[in-house]
Amino acid sequence: MQTTIADVEIFAMAYAWSQKGVAYMISSCGTTVMHEHPYLSRYEDDFGNVQEKELPRPTVAHMLYEFLPLIDEHNKARQNSLALEKCWLTKNCWVRLLTTFLGMAVIDLLRWDRRQHYGHVRDLNFDIYDNMDEDFVDDFDVRTMANLIGKPLSDGRLRYRITNQPSARDNPFDVGSKNVVRITGPDGSIVHPRIEGKIGSKIRVRQQSCFICRLYSSKTVNTQWKCRDCGMPLCQVDRSGGISQRPKSCIQEHLCSEDKYIGCNIAPRSSFILPDHLKRYSMTRLQEERLEQERQKKRRERQEERLEQERNKKRRERQVQTEKQQQMIASKEREKKRMEEARAARSQTVRRAKEATAKQHKRTRSEQVSEHRVLRARK
Repeated sequence: MQTTIADVEIFAMAYAWSQKGVAYMISSCGTTVMHEHPYLSRYEDDFGNVQEKELPRPTVAHMLYEFLPLIDEHNKARQNSLALEKCWLTKNCWVRLLTTFLGMAVIDLLRWDRRQHYGHVRDLNFDIYDNMDEDFVDDFDVRTMANLIGKPLSDGRLRYRITNQPSARDNPFDVGSKNVVRITGPDGSIVHPRIEGKIGSKIRVRQQSCFICRLYSSKTVNTQWKCRDCGMPLCQVDRSGGISQRPKSCIQEHLCSEDKYIGCNIAPRSSFILPDHLKRYSMTRLQEERLEQERQKKRRERQEERLEQERNKKRRERQVQTEKQQQMIASKEREKKRMEEARAARSQTVRRAKEATAKQHKRTRSEQVSEHRVLRARK
């Protein structure tokens, strides 16, 4: 059965591979053409022997059952390990859908990161690895990935966008009304051409260092955008305020400045040279490198301190566990001694009772003998 809903072709199919097993599928992709590899069905005959039979199977069913284990693993990581639906409880169906989509994106990013770094050593100089043990950097779970994603929001390095930011992606055909356009090459393309014959060559987006950001730091910031009139590389992101205490964004400062180096001169320029008197930061590149080295040293010291704390914690846990074991052994010995004392007291009580019974029996026997003698004397 096939139909079209909102210009999307959808087909429904019932796939029966046995007399009891029937699978109902609704899909917008794939084909119902029989796959080249049939389904191998196993069953027992009337004599209890296992028989095999090849059954034709549609291509879409083959693809589904081929990737079902990966789908189950993805759902398990999203529903059980990450479990955003259990952390963010809601009765709004739309919030629930957004939460599910966010969890799927986090799992996809985790698997992409593992694939990208498979067989490679990570650079531990990034700030996101500060709170991580070096033994788990290459094999962290999805919760750690979620913490890494949200860390820049918690420490202030990223901020929520309160207003709409200017973007040329809103309408790529309406370039004339935008202040910035994409950086292009001589042929008008926004990417560098792939190097033919080079193994692992990738398509790279054309980027340049933002000219306005160079006023506030010696560390360059790459951008894919430039001024529509003069071609100066500018950032799309609003970097005003924050640590740098910048009064305006890169685009606003460029358009509002009357300086011949910073402002827009309408005519395109071939090069953008920043004079030293326009630099608004006090540290030189060498000083920044020394500061970065000190930061890395402090970061390593913090990592060593955390490792030492972990070792001390494990040592204390082992000591506590040893003390508990010793206490359990001492309590078992006391219980054993108490049971032995109770057994000895019970044995002594039984022995005394037997002795008393024997004395009573002996006294009774002597009394009977005396009575018998008295009766014989009377006769």
